[in-house]
Amino acid sequence: MPRLATLVLADPAGRVLGALPETVLEVGWWPEAWPLVDAAREQHGLDVTVLRLLDAPDVPVPAHGRVAYLATTAGEPPPRVLQPLPTDDPLRLLAEEDHPRRAPWARPGGVEATLHRADSELAAAGRPRTGPARQVKTWNLSSVLTLPTGDGTVWCKSVPGPLAHEGRLLSALAELCPGLAPPLLAAWAEPAGASTVLLREVLGEPLWEAPAPLLERLVVRWVDAQAAMAAHLGVLAAAGVPDRRPEPLLGVVVALAGRPDVRADLASAELDTLDRLVGAMPGLLSELAGSGLPDTLVHGDLHPGNWVGDDEQQMLIDWGDSVLGCPAFDAHTMVQRVAPASRPAVVESWAAAWSRHCPDADPLRALELARPVAALRAAAVYRRFLDAVERTERRYHDRDPAAMIRVALGAPGGS
Repeated sequence: MPRLATLVLADPAGRVLGALPETVLEVGWWPEAWPLVDAAREQHGLDVTVLRLLDAPDVPVPAHGRVAYLATTAGEPPPRVLQPLPTDDPLRLLAEEDHPRRAPWARPGGVEATLHRADSELAAAGRPRTGPARQVKTWNLSSVLTLPTGDGTVWCKSVPGPLAHEGRLLSALAELCPGLAPPLLAAWAEPAGASTVLLREVLGEPLWEAPAPLLERLVVRWVDAQAAMAAHLGVLAAAGVPDRRPEPLLGVVVALAGRPDVRADLASAELDTLDRLVGAMPGLLSELAGSGLPDTLVHGDLHPGNWVGDDEQQMLIDWGDSVLGCPAFDAHTMVQRVAPASRPAVVESWAAAWSRHCPDADPLRALELARPVAALRAAAVYRRFLDAVERTERRYHDRDPAAMIRVALGAPGGS
């Protein structure tokens, strides 16, 4: 479904200039910045940098409706086109509002500062940029640019503090599992705990529509990698990968269930069921650990769209959600995001691969036990995102903690 997008413009210093007329964007997903950039150039001759979401409809999926953004431009907007915003206009007030949890790329000059550092890194690597950068995406979880070079396109990705271990992990993966993840060209820290990586382009397309035989191969490949990485937990922990093995995960779940803002989104009956589930969590985690699967690297967002390539070659992208924990967490994510007709084959391939590595394990039992645990872990991840972002960016995730808790309560062992 399309977006009806309004772009509030500011100068490079952040002074609000006015708003461009509303435009229809066929790409509905709110974080996609490139349609806004293209529309501003094609319709008004302006080069803009989209900073952040200002206002949006209260819809379950952030992928349509009337949406307003703030952008900066160094150009002169056409005076007959630019709509003035009075000092008390809600969009102007949001555009001028400051927030301590604002991402560096959501501030005027933030993207330009990152691009300046990226150019320095590329020049030092002997592959300078050969053309304009293209803004692809901006939201609370990332800023993504593509940079043309004589040796192919480079992806420049910035992420907030909760995901900032991605660069260090990619460096470790290059040694532990060569060819699994995109090659890392450079990484550096940004303000406010954020970080940026430069990555070689991964050729191909996201494998959302991968047929069942390819999905089975991907599952087996990931299990093989996880089995190998189980022997390197110290290296992964040193790279900053969060620990979600039984003891720390229990603490995270207990803290989540006790938060007043989390409990306020649940009905009384749901709270009673949640409290019983949390009370049973020590035994559930102990039984899960006893299923025989080793703790290892969990990708955290393992779905077909994060596998990029073709039928011959594939790489796994977006490692910022990774943790140390039970591999059954990834299996749940993967199974939920493939076509129902492919799920039995994917589960069978996953279980068979783990049985090959761990003959005494019971992978299917682990998958069953992990179902409510995986959902509660995901709820805690979303709650962590909400804690790290400013008010207007909460629209992306504000329903997710309660939704995942309800998944946990409805899962076998969760009710």
